[in-house]
Amino acid sequence: RGARLRRVLLKRDGFAMIDTWLNETRIGQGAKADDVLDACACAIAARDFSARLPEGDAPRDSSGLPMQIWF
Repeated sequence: RGARLRRVLLKRDGFAMIDTWLNETRIGQGAKADDVLDACACAIAARDFSARLPEGDAPRDSSGLPMQIWF
């Protein structure tokens, strides 16, 4: 059920070929279905990362260092 929902959501976001990738293209390539689904989800998340950056200063830990991820 979860994989089906993920496929539906990916199709909605432009991955029209997801069923082909899962059922034909990946066969014999070493990629498992969940790896393909995860990679597509990461591509969607990375598509416009600038719109998803938090505002304001990062919280600080007990040493005063900012707790944030740099990429």
